[in-house]
Amino acid sequence: MSNDTWDLRELRTNVGQRYGEKQELELWEILQSIFFRLKHARFHIEEFERLEDEVVSGRSSIEIAKEIFRFHETRISEISVKATAHALGAVQALHSLSDILGSAIMLSLNNGVSWKGYFHDIKLSAPHLSLAPLIDELNGNASFIYLADLTNRSKHRTVVQPRFQADLTGGERNRYDFVAFEHKGRVYGPKEVKTFLINEYDRQGIAIFRIGNELNRLTR
Repeated sequence: MSNDTWDLRELRTNVGQRYGEKQELELWEILQSIFFRLKHARFHIEEFERLEDEVVSGRSSIEIAKEIFRFHETRISEISVKATAHALGAVQALHSLSDILGSAIMLSLNNGVSWKGYFHDIKLSAPHLSLAPLIDELNGNASFIYLADLTNRSKHRTVVQPRFQADLTGGERNRYDFVAFEHKGRVYGPKEVKTFLINEYDRQGIAIFRIGNELNRLTR
């Protein structure tokens, strides 16, 4: 099975045959939720891209800079409210995927008793250790840690706002950046919103499909 596809119905059938209809139906709702959240993230990213393009379309960097520094400027401010909402919506959708997937893993392996609802709490028995490196691939790298810190900082402390950056040197494109922030001793500089969201969406999609295909194999 290619890692750019995942046969959800096979996993549903496998679990139903092993553990019964009730567990099969519960798993199916969770599997659908994974793809709902992927679609939500994609929608927010596409809307963010559209709004970012709306700011820069047909305007030079100098014209944009004049707008930003104009005392009563409203056009970019109004667009930025919408762009921020979509950027943070994408972040939250992407961050939710691992915990939803964790529920799918635990139900597929009939290990829900020890499940506390958080992806990092997954406990694997010996027959299922092939999942360990795939789980680490999803949530063990710097990109996911940044995503989690951005989400939790925005949820519990202060919102990490995307801020529009007009480049007057011609060295970089005009864009939105997540502002610098600190969370639990980890310090982050500004990060371009569009590039981060697209890369993280693609990265998580690949990692989730790899985990899904391994679940299919383990439950056959």
